[in-house]
Amino acid sequence: MFEEEFVRLVDRFDKRPKDVNFTERDTATKFLLPLIRALGWNIYDIREVREEISAAGVAGSVDCVLYLEDAPVIVWEFKSLSTRIYDTGRKTVFHQVMKSKIRGLQVAKALSAKYFVMSNFIETVIWDVKNDKIVAVGYFSSEDLDTRYKKYRRMMWQYLSKENVTP
Repeated sequence: MFEEEFVRLVDRFDKRPKDVNFTERDTATKFLLPLIRALGWNIYDIREVREEISAAGVAGSVDCVLYLEDAPVIVWEFKSLSTRIYDTGRKTVFHQVMKSKIRGLQVAKALSAKYFVMSNFIETVIWDVKNDKIVAVGYFSSEDLDTRYKKYRRMMWQYLSKENVTP
């Protein structure tokens, strides 16, 4: 199911109106929440997927938290399609998303989550919260579906699918 749904999401991405600026919320509802659903999470079950979650002692909130057996396991920060996340040359996140990264990691640590994820659907960065390090960076280009697309899809499934995550 995941592969077929991922292909549909990429097709939707390729057919999106190019003259429309997708906001963070647009990106979340059109691409990221459907991606989370394709990864096996029930986005309609409040015990499994919660939005706009904060943690004691941390200013602000994160966009989404995924729970497994009542334990928070993945904290997501959504970004708009036009927001660049990862600078491959410097191997770090771009300055404009640094505050989101810091807040997201703080919330993830406070919740004892396993991973923190920042994504705009095109780019996804996954941090191991306990070790405070990037464990995976994925991006795809619809022009290069044979290499990047397959790696990106495998990365998403390996780290973020409900089937593969443990509390």
